[in-house]
Parts: sequence; C-alpha cells; structure tokens
Amino acid sequence: MKSRYLLTLGLCLLLTAPALAQRPGGQQQQQQQNSQKSKEKTRDQSRERTQQQQHERTQQQQQQQQHNRPQVQQQQRQQQQTRPQVQQQQRQQQQTRPQVQQQERQRTQQQTRPQVQQQERRQNRERFTAPNAPQRRAQRNAQPQYYRAPDGRVDRRPMYRNGVWYGRSAPNDPRYRLRQPYVHGHFYRYGPRYYHRIVRFNQAHYWFWLASGYYFQIAYWDWPYCSDWCWTCGDDYLIYLDPDHVGWYLILNVQTGVYVHAIFMGR
Repeated sequence: MKSRYLLTLGLCLLLTAPALAQRPGGQQQQQQQNSQKSKEKTRDQSRERTQQQQHERTQQQQQQQQHNRPQVQQQQRQQQQTRPQVQQQQRQQQQTRPQVQQQERQRTQQQTRPQVQQQERRQNRERFTAPNAPQRRAQRNAQPQYYRAPDGRVDRRPMYRNGVWYGRSAPNDPRYRLRQPYVHGHFYRYGPRYYHRIVRFNQAHYWFWLASGYYFQIAYWDWPYCSDWCWTCGDDYLIYLDPDHVGWYLILNVQTGVYVHAIFMGR
C-alpha cells in the first residue's frame, strides 16, 4: 500500500514537472509582449500629440494670417496710393539733381576760392619783375599813351606792361598842381627795391596805411581804377616818385600792374 502511494506520487511529479518548468518562461515572454505593446502605445500617443501640435500651429498661423490680411491689404492699398507720389518725388529729385550738383560745385569753389586766390597772388608776385622808375617827360603837354591789347581793345587805365608805363597824365595836367607839395613830409622808401604791404584802408577818404605806419591818400579821379583791389588780402605794392607831378607818388599794384596817384600823408 505504501509503495503504491509512493509510485503514484512519483508519477504525479513527473507529469507536473514540465508544466512547472515551462511556467516561468511563459511569464517572461508575456511581460516582454506587454512591454512592447506599452512602448508602441507610448509612441503612438507621442505621434498623435506631435501631429495635434502641428495641426494647432497650422491653425494658429492661418488664423494669424486671416487676422493680418486686412492690414496687409490696407498697406498694399496705401503703397498703391502713395506710389504716384513716390514716383513724382523721384522725378523731382532727378530734375533737381543737376541743380544740387551745381550748388555743391559752387560751394566747393567758394570754399577753395580763398586758397586758389592766395596761390594765384603768390604766383603773380613771383612772376612779377619790379620795373624801373618812369622817366620825366620834357614836353609839358605830352599826351598819355594807352595800352592796346592783342585783340585790339584799348585799355585806358594807367598801367605798367612790357617795360612801358601806359596812361601817364600830361605834366601840365591842372589836377596835379599842389599849393604846397610835400606838406606832410617826404616818403623815402620808394623804388623797385621796396615792396610794401597795406594793412588798413579807409574807403571814405581813400586812405591806406602801410605796415610801417605811414599812410597815403589816393587821388579821387584815380579811385575807379583801384576800387576793385583787394585791400585786405595782404598783397604787395610798389611806390614810385612821380617825375612829372611834384608832390605825388605812384602806387603800383603787383597783382594787376595798374597804378594810381597818391599823396603822402605822414604817419
């Protein structure tokens, strides 16, 4: 009886052993399947969320575009309305461009003119050769000789050209008669060796002062010949004794070659 019981127990163990051996492996496989399904489900959910977010962004963009469309259309209409004005302004700018360029050139010329004039005066001073004093004329009624330009034009201004003193008044000209010559003394620094610079000028009385402090008075009838001189430019002048008219001096402008008559007024 006991042996039969043992035999039955052994058979039961043999029959249940494979099932017990296979049970843990089945649970592991089931767990793997569940995990894979969970991952797939998570991926699907993530994909759905991404698609939903993209869809929401697309809708927002469309809504924003629809919201901004009236403003864009209004801006386009404004641009179309202002386009003729812009084109007109462009045409005006093109029309006024030559004037602006000319004004700029004139402004540049005005800015550089003092420098150019100063350089020209310096060049004229370097090229100019101081002439010798004019000689006294024997004939008291000798008529003036005027300069004739290459084009045939006669220049009646008193001037020095090519070694000749043109426009010299007659020695007996009554305008140069003085009751008391040299009433203010004599001026001795005259001749081709002495260059003088004018530092002050009084247009009302036709007076001008040299750097040494001496001053002269220009003959009023000669004023039209020197009214355009640059009295404040610091140009050089030569002073000569007038050999035909007692008490008078000749003021020669180195820049123009024109000379005028003047009386010495002292200091």
